[in-house]
Amino acid sequence: MSNEADITSQWPRHDAEVSGSTETIVSDSLTNSMTATTVVASAYTASSQKPSQWLVETQRYSKVNRIVLISLGMLVFFALVAGLVYWIVSFYAFPPSYSTKYSDVPYPKQLNTTIVKNGDLHQSFYGIGYTPSLTQYPQCGSTAEEVLEDIKVLSQLTSRLRIYGMDCNAANYTLMAINLLDVNMTTLLTLWVDGDESTYQRQKETLFQIIDEYGTSHIDGVSVGNEVLFRNKTAEPDLIQKMTLLREEFQSRQIHLNITTTDLANLLDPKVMLAEDVVMANIHPYFGGVPIEDATNWTMSFGETELFKPARLARKSVAAIAEVGWPSRGVSNSDSVPSLTNLQTFVDDFVCHANKANVRYYYFEAFDEPWKSKENELEGSWGIMDENRNLKVRIP
Repeated sequence: MSNEADITSQWPRHDAEVSGSTETIVSDSLTNSMTATTVVASAYTASSQKPSQWLVETQRYSKVNRIVLISLGMLVFFALVAGLVYWIVSFYAFPPSYSTKYSDVPYPKQLNTTIVKNGDLHQSFYGIGYTPSLTQYPQCGSTAEEVLEDIKVLSQLTSRLRIYGMDCNAANYTLMAINLLDVNMTTLLTLWVDGDESTYQRQKETLFQIIDEYGTSHIDGVSVGNEVLFRNKTAEPDLIQKMTLLREEFQSRQIHLNITTTDLANLLDPKVMLAEDVVMANIHPYFGGVPIEDATNWTMSFGETELFKPARLARKSVAAIAEVGWPSRGVSNSDSVPSLTNLQTFVDDFVCHANKANVRYYYFEAFDEPWKSKENELEGSWGIMDENRNLKVRIP
């Protein structure tokens, strides 16, 4: 029993010791925790009141980076917008230059293709003869810009042009301008014949290069020479052979173009007409020596007798006056007097009469040719415009 009492009496004493020990531990823990909390709070307070130098520098660096990146982004954006606006404006004002297969042809990088409409110009002419300035081989000086400006004007007068040679880019620049301006125009090209076979071969090579370059959609046909019989530059058999060989070469290359020649109407020969697809002849009332009052009637009558009727007899369905016009300066030829007044009269009378009668013709010519005037004032003054594209007459 004493042992049980001793044991029993020990339990309360043991519990008290344990309890005291636990309270001591908890108290110490709370004290340490409060101390740690105080230290952390003190550190946080101190940190909030005064950021570290590293944090300050880091924040400043990040802010500067953001500003720089935003600024660069805005610069790139505005540069892209400005570039787009410039490209759009440039495209419509100065479209990209026309590309060519022939690197030796000097095309400018940009050409102004805007056509300014002129109220004084009307598409009154069936066709017009056109020679770009400075295209007298070998003194070539024609430029793409000048021809482009010519075509801007001529496209408001006609849908057909007759070109007198292949040298000096005369045909090349003309077809380039027609394509660039996207105007409804076709051309009657000419292989010049001057008695020198090398001239003809050079022109023919250029013709096929141009067909390769531009196709045939803007080409009505090809004339082998102009007034070669009148100028005694070749004999009739040689002229016929040239047309025949050219036709055969067209057929071998699958080129479908009409072949003709142009000479004085009264020099047309049945054999020559048979070799042509289209019969053409030059008719000038001035050289008929008639007064201006009779010029149109004389032209139509002479054309019927010397051109259209013979073409029908040769069973050629299409015939055209290759040249017809009136000079504004030079010496008189019998009753035919060159003057601006008479030029205006002939333009008014002939153009209206021929259009009503559905006569095909190429009015001679678009511009005065000063290079001809150096030798003969008459020859350089057949244009309905001067060499600077100023109208000499009112267009009907």
